[in-house]
Formats: sequence, C-alpha cells, structure tokens
Amino acid sequence: MTEFERYLFDLRGFLVAPGVLSTDEVAELKALLDARSPWDEEPVKDKQHLGPLLEWGEPFLRLVWQPTMIAYLREMIGEGLRLDHEYAIFMKAGAGRLRLHGGGTPYDHAQFYHWRNERMYNGLVVAQFALSDAGGDHGGFCAIPGSHKANLRTPAEVRDLEHLELTREAGLVCPPVKTGDLILFTEALTHGTLPWTPGFERRALLYKFSPGHQSWSKRHRPAPEGAELTEEQARLFRPPYHGRREPVFEDAAPAVDPYAKG
Repeated sequence: MTEFERYLFDLRGFLVAPGVLSTDEVAELKALLDARSPWDEEPVKDKQHLGPLLEWGEPFLRLVWQPTMIAYLREMIGEGLRLDHEYAIFMKAGAGRLRLHGGGTPYDHAQFYHWRNERMYNGLVVAQFALSDAGGDHGGFCAIPGSHKANLRTPAEVRDLEHLELTREAGLVCPPVKTGDLILFTEALTHGTLPWTPGFERRALLYKFSPGHQSWSKRHRPAPEGAELTEEQARLFRPPYHGRREPVFEDAAPAVDPYAKG
C-alpha cells in the first residue's frame, strides 16, 4: 500500500483498486457464470447470493491469490491470513437494498479495526471483484466512511436505508467502480447495498479473509478436492489456529515475539 492508500483506508474503511482484472479474465469469469444461471429458482428473485465459488472452475480458484489483492491483504490483515468464505452476488434491475450492517460499535471480535504499533489490524476483510460497472447512480455497494471507528451504534433510521436523505447526511457513499476493479473493505465498516437501477445485471465476486487465529464462518473452508496448490497457496486454506505458526508467504519477515526477553 502507498502512504496515501494507507491513509485512505484508515480514514474511510475501504479502498478501490482500479483495473485489477484484465478484459480477458473478466470475460472468462463471465462465461463461467453464464453457464450457472441464478434465475431458474421459483419464485424468481431479482437478487441472488450464490456460492461457494471455488468448485465452479479454476479461474475462481485463481482469484484466491490474485497478486494485487494479496499485496493489500498482507498489510491489512497480516502474514497469517486465511480464506474464510466466498460467494457471488447477482442483481437485476429493480433489486432492492440490503440494509446497513457493521460498524465500530457494538464491538465484534471477528469484525474489527485497530491501529497499533504503526500498523493496522483487521478482522474479516472483503475483497470484492466487480464484473460489471457499479456504484454511483447504478447502486450496489455502499458504506458510511469512517464508521469502522464509530463510538456509537448506527441509528436504526440510518441502517434501514429507507430515508436516504438522512443516511446521506450521515455520510453514505456509493463508490463508482468499473468492470475489473477491486473494492477492499473491513467488515467493521457500516455498509450495505443500494437498489440496483441499470438494465444490465450486477455481478460481483466476494472473497472474505480472516486473520489466521479466527474464523467468521462456522465452517472451515478447505481447498477444493484435487486442486494442485503450492505450499503458499495451501496455507491460505489452513483452519483457524491459536498461537504462533509460520507465515503464509515465503518472503515474509520473521515474526517478532513481543514477550521475548532482551
């Protein structure tokens, strides 16, 4: 992360990294999603959350160690990060909102943000890959910047998103993203989804990572059966653990024991 990106993430609780996926990568992922129509269920819904993703094809598995994403996560979470869970979001025109959730208060030990010893510490962090333009007047991901450090609970009239003028007065933003962009945000951020307005479909892939010592999901996310992984890649699928363990990445600096003498 650059100093400016570090400042923005600390200030706002989210960051947009443009153009992380190439045109070819987006086309490959979209083609695989086309083969898994989410609109066949009855009654027909205008919004679907489907997953897990990694068994849908090797391109979805590759995103677990997408280089730009991993570089950010190593600083946001630390060298012991692990994949917690993942899924896709599909929205049609007219799809409704998802009320705001998260926030610095009340405190959630699995979804937190701290700054200590000249670095950040996060609980669950979301990496959201945009497979369509979104944000702004289109709708989609929205958040209240800075709410990951809020000392008061988000008022109910703000959380429900029914009074947008009031919510915008609290600072709500819907950051614009282009196809191929990546949004990273801490789950401690107060965030949700604004109604989807365009005629085209919203598609987004969400990969959620936790520190190595904890899990948000009730179930451990193992690597797909038969997947050929390097040692580094395999360590991203380790179950939650307590205590010291070797970092995920070979080039990581040796861990410092804060209780070591001298």
